[in-house]
Amino acid sequence: MLYLFEDFALDTGRCELRRGSTTVAVEPQVFDLLVYLVRNRDRVVSKDDLLAAVWHGRIVSDATVDSRVNAARRAVGDNGDEQRLIKTLPRKGIRFLGAVRERDAADAAPSAAAEPRTDTSPIKVLVVDDHVLIRDALRGVLTELNENATVLDASDCRQAMHVLAEHADLDLILLDLGLPDRDGFSVLADLREGHPGIPVVVLSAFSDRDNVVKALDLGATGFIAKSAQRKVMLSALEIVFSGGIYVPPEILGRGGSPAPAMAPAAAAPAADPVAKPPAAAVDLGLTERQLDVLALMMRGKSNKAICRALNLAETTVKIHVTAILRALKATNRTEAVIAAAALGWNPPRAEE
Repeated sequence: MLYLFEDFALDTGRCELRRGSTTVAVEPQVFDLLVYLVRNRDRVVSKDDLLAAVWHGRIVSDATVDSRVNAARRAVGDNGDEQRLIKTLPRKGIRFLGAVRERDAADAAPSAAAEPRTDTSPIKVLVVDDHVLIRDALRGVLTELNENATVLDASDCRQAMHVLAEHADLDLILLDLGLPDRDGFSVLADLREGHPGIPVVVLSAFSDRDNVVKALDLGATGFIAKSAQRKVMLSALEIVFSGGIYVPPEILGRGGSPAPAMAPAAAAPAADPVAKPPAAAVDLGLTERQLDVLALMMRGKSNKAICRALNLAETTVKIHVTAILRALKATNRTEAVIAAAALGWNPPRAEE
């Protein structure tokens, strides 16, 4: 099927977005998001709709969704200020506003000038680290991951903020915690507050459980140890760019033996396909309603948001959260999410 709007053609058969005779390079996930928005242009779609359709119910951060929406806007020549084609309605969702004509692809002659589609669309990443060797190493990893990557760097917080002011269209920030002019955690908190649409992955030589949990609590999309091998870094970044949250395997082990050096990367939303089956609800001792609460916790919802979604009193939600923490032997919400991921368990999504 061809969806035609302005001078664009969205070709679902060829998985192509074309502008005139030129193919616009978009990542598969961004292409799927565009198709979903265009097909559902008669209504406002919520972020939950996008999670179900594009991420197939996987747990991803709001920052990841915002990043893909922004990439879709850039692909069709739109932007967050103008919102000519893709409109965000606060607290409601997103809607495609363009006038669309549909045509059967079989009836449309392919353009002779059309270029073959590439799955490697340009990305722009900021690396913030005070060690030049680390910055150079990460530049190599990123260009190996994506040959069209633009890698910017900064050696401290001041430089990082200067770069960010000039490049608001970043796709990712890699942030060292040990900056010379400011505490990395406070920088992370400010980035998540001031630039919620840009995912931030923490990079640190100190990958103990407390630091990982604190970074995830503050909204990091992942945590990569500087001691990780190149292959592990590549896998971690692939997970992040595909919409997942990277958590070091040894942290998922919940205090057990350290993972071997070449252990595969692990992501919070994805279970190892060869791992043992995830624990059933009855094994965890959780009720159906507590599973609903955990599902929303794993999507980053606050207690108040869970109250609204499930039509529960806040005291009731707090009781359920306490039971969940006890069942998972966790001391806080972030540890509970990590524990659930370690079990390879993806709870059913609660309706909101």
